[in-house]
Amino acid sequence: MKKSDKLQNKASFIEKIKEKLSSDSKSESAVVASGKSRLSLRQKDALVGRAFVLPFYLGFLMFSLGPLIQTFRMMFYRSTVKFGGFNMEYIGVENFDYVFNKDASFIENLFGSVGNMVWQVPIILFISLFMAVLINTKFVGRSFVRVVFFLPVIVMTGTVMLIVQGDAAASATLSGDVVAGGKIEYSVGIETLLLQAGLDSKIVEFFTDISNDIFNLAWKAGVQIIIFLSGLQSIPSSLYEASSVEGATKWEEFFKITLPMLLPTFVLNAVYTIVDAFTDVNNEAMNQVMVQVKALDYGKASVMSYSYFVLIAVFVALVMWLFSALNKRYA
Repeated sequence: MKKSDKLQNKASFIEKIKEKLSSDSKSESAVVASGKSRLSLRQKDALVGRAFVLPFYLGFLMFSLGPLIQTFRMMFYRSTVKFGGFNMEYIGVENFDYVFNKDASFIENLFGSVGNMVWQVPIILFISLFMAVLINTKFVGRSFVRVVFFLPVIVMTGTVMLIVQGDAAASATLSGDVVAGGKIEYSVGIETLLLQAGLDSKIVEFFTDISNDIFNLAWKAGVQIIIFLSGLQSIPSSLYEASSVEGATKWEEFFKITLPMLLPTFVLNAVYTIVDAFTDVNNEAMNQVMVQVKALDYGKASVMSYSYFVLIAVFVALVMWLFSALNKRYA
């Protein structure tokens, strides 16, 4: 083929590309002019997600925003109940002074709640992930095992849990409380072994507290197991097939496929577990807020509840920032 023919073919090819691009741009402008914008798949998914959470936004605006504003206002007032409403007397920051300076038990209970949450949340997430991976495998009776691990969630929301909490022996089984002058413990042997090994008593106390509370922590992991199980089943099986062809081990598949793909699920479970830990019925700080509410001292109760809310928001924001950074790194 002559050189001139090659140049001519090349020129005709370029002209065809220009005509194609010109026709595409005209069709796009026609679509925009007709009012129909092209949305990406991510944008469409975002719209669907916002549509699903729209009832929450409407409910928040209609039923929750007003009480939140009123609670914030009550922090600066002394509220007394009268017929038909409240009598509000402005007192400035007296409620803050009482809660943070005069009532030392609230600060102690607040930091105690934070301390319990710091070690309980990782353990609950570990237990729930371990059980989700275990029951995600195929074995006889898998459906029955799933029901067994989700059963505590149903029990905790009903009358059965009230009966368990009212029973001294059953309550001690959950938390290791004192019963008839004694104490139900699961870690006597562990405590003796660790002390004989020369570990500090504070470290030994930390591990024995975990051991004594392990049943209660496993009891709280039902919802997280279901969420992790859903996340595991959403991972494409083709990833595991490709890794097995490449000779990857199960450990490599877990740390390089399963964990990175579960990061969004980790965020959801971590936030849920933090909020669940802070609103637990045995939370002393939350109980102290309810004591002030029952005493009709809404000013001090408002200060305590908003302080508690800010603390929860800070921890949730830290967790979401941490997992967002990890997600960007392993995306």
